[in-house]
Amino acid sequence: MFPIFWRGVWEDPQAGANAQRTKDRERWASVIKGMRPQAVELLKSMQPRERGANEEIVNFLCSINTLSNTDRHPQFPVVASALTGAVVRFTDANGLRKDGHDPRTRQAHYGLPDHAVIEGLPPGATNVEIIGTPAVTVRAGRPLRDMELLPDLAKTVERVREFTIAPLIPYLHVPGRR
Repeated sequence: MFPIFWRGVWEDPQAGANAQRTKDRERWASVIKGMRPQAVELLKSMQPRERGANEEIVNFLCSINTLSNTDRHPQFPVVASALTGAVVRFTDANGLRKDGHDPRTRQAHYGLPDHAVIEGLPPGATNVEIIGTPAVTVRAGRPLRDMELLPDLAKTVERVREFTIAPLIPYLHVPGRR
């Protein structure tokens, strides 16, 4: 239920703003009503930037929100979008069994995408096997908006605690406590 909108949602609307932006501004005003100004400033600083046409901005709060929203719906399609840590086993032209690597897999965080052409195999290689770890993604709504699950979800939870929850604790209202 954390309020995730976009930077500038608190600014006065501009002429010609679309209906969703108007609705977001109304929701923002409702969310912050009665909040202490320091808490509002913290919430403002945590709002994600908007995505530009060719810019991919990953914000851990947006990622968790997308997962949360997706999880609330009946379909939660999980797919393997790439193979990480891939090792290629093959039989060479002399009949010897060998292990190799696609040179791209030596790059940090590189995954062989589905239908990738394997590079680095010697001429005449046969009985090719590819072994690795699938990079798991969640289909979150629209095509091309798949989201890779972080290899260590605990790190994401820790970031939320450190950068979101901890700064807001002093402003938490507990009924009966002043």
